[in-house]
Amino acid sequence: MSSAIHLRSGEDLNYGQFGDDGMNEIKIGIVGSSRVTPDFLERAELTVYGILYRYNKLNTTIVSGGNKGRRGTDGIDDITVRIADKMGYATVVYKPRNTFWSGYKERNLKIANASNKVYSIAMPLLNPADECYHCVKPNNHAKTAGCWTAKHCIEHELVVLGSVRGVDL
Repeated sequence: MSSAIHLRSGEDLNYGQFGDDGMNEIKIGIVGSSRVTPDFLERAELTVYGILYRYNKLNTTIVSGGNKGRRGTDGIDDITVRIADKMGYATVVYKPRNTFWSGYKERNLKIANASNKVYSIAMPLLNPADECYHCVKPNNHAKTAGCWTAKHCIEHELVVLGSVRGVDL
């Protein structure tokens, strides 16, 4: 099944719906699943592209974290930073101070506090035992601290990989 986001090749679609006046600086947090399975990698990349294309890269900074190497795979944070850099967005990356919850909690609060809006990109719920405990149950996505982070920002949105549109947390 293809992703819900469709990009037309050969066109620069980065007009940005938000912050077009170039006057107001906006910071968008994009976080989510720390491990994206190979089956969902393309969907994750297209989802990040789709979110980024909503914002003008001239006045938008992308805020995220980094988990590279933590589990041997790139997570949403790493995918986001790679794509944002490639597209020419300014980025701010917060790394955890340590690999305990205290380090990740501190990092996640920095992301939430630095952002005007945080998107949490989650894997779909493939195993009922993995249901996200940060969100109202029942829900349709696997647990991710991205939801915890997003809820600490005034404006936030959940995007489940493979879903047509985001839903409220």
